[in-house]
Amino acid sequence: MARKAYGTTLWGSKFLKSIELETDSGRLSRGKTYANTGKIYGVVLKPNSITAKVKGNYSPFYTTSLNFKQFPRGDIKVILKFIEDNPFVLADIINGKLPLDLLEFCKENEIDLFGGFDMSCNCFDYYGTYACKHIAALYYILTNEIDKNPFILLKLRGLDLIKHYNIQENLQLPYPIELNYCDNPNKKVEEKNTQILQL
Repeated sequence: MARKAYGTTLWGSKFLKSIELETDSGRLSRGKTYANTGKIYGVVLKPNSITAKVKGNYSPFYTTSLNFKQFPRGDIKVILKFIEDNPFVLADIINGKLPLDLLEFCKENEIDLFGGFDMSCNCFDYYGTYACKHIAALYYILTNEIDKNPFILLKLRGLDLIKHYNIQENLQLPYPIELNYCDNPNKKVEEKNTQILQL
């Protein structure tokens, strides 16, 4: 798997900072290496979580997940009202782009886009609130997807703007989102299967 840059957009870079508060630089570095070298497979993205199998040293794989807390209903109403009250923001979204004005609005109104997640891994290094390298690896994978399609970030928190505004056909990426990861870590990269993830 080719090396990738993570957090290449403002959305992705802000998201990546969240995991930096939850672990140390060593585990982050090893997690990034795992993400870059094809040690993550069986990725499943659901409405409020992402899970994967990550190749392990003492086990064939570890089961890892990130589970996201949903926006309070009031926050969703506030976000939708902001979008509908601002024609340029609405136009961007209808054209399949998530504008940075929305990011700034959420920051000003203390709506947390990037935190609010629980972690899980069945490896020996996971302490419950401190991310292991397997969780960090999955976080890098998710950051890469958010860089490509930041709508994922809101969907994980319970606000599916793509569906709400019926803009599936306006996205450059397919919807539901397609991710390419090996179903089996022993398969060659060119034999990868495509998973259709129902977002």
